[in-house]
Amino acid sequence: MNSWRETIKLPQPLYDVRLTGSPRPAPVAVPDPKVEQEAYDRGHADGGAAARAEFERQRAEFAALQNGILSSLRNSVGQVARECEGTLVALALEVARKLVAGLPINQPEVEASVREALEGVENKTAVRVQLHAEDLALLQDADSPLLRAANGSEQVSFEVSDTVSRGGCMVQTSFGTIDGRRETKFEVLRDTLLT
Repeated sequence: MNSWRETIKLPQPLYDVRLTGSPRPAPVAVPDPKVEQEAYDRGHADGGAAARAEFERQRAEFAALQNGILSSLRNSVGQVARECEGTLVALALEVARKLVAGLPINQPEVEASVREALEGVENKTAVRVQLHAEDLALLQDADSPLLRAANGSEQVSFEVSDTVSRGGCMVQTSFGTIDGRRETKFEVLRDTLLT
């Protein structure tokens, strides 16, 4: 095969050049600017409507979530307050119990405990006042007016009891028992405050 060595010079550039026997390409349609603008506007409007619908859906979901959280918080605040109230009352009672338990028992305290228990007793009934052994000895050593008043009366007697703790007393009458022990007073106070 012979090779061609000469350069071909054309007076104008070539347009629409193809090999012999190949089909002519279809003409390229030039888009109409008005049709393109209408399609763009339609697409823009459709996209905006879809975005607004999605935004409204998400906003409704967020509002429902927010309302659920606020409702849950409202319910939780009351429950937490009630739990804290009970815990604080129990803590205050425990602190008071420990403080009172740590105080030394003296004659005026024992006398006050006995007088408080005797306030609920009718005058015409026989009364047995039960005290802790150390508390009765304390009143005897101090020559308490309570013991002096009881000595002249058949209706009031003082005795030692192992069931009575320091600082408290039990008063027994023919009608029943008045429990003036410290631990009983704390239980009544605790029940009152926690209900």
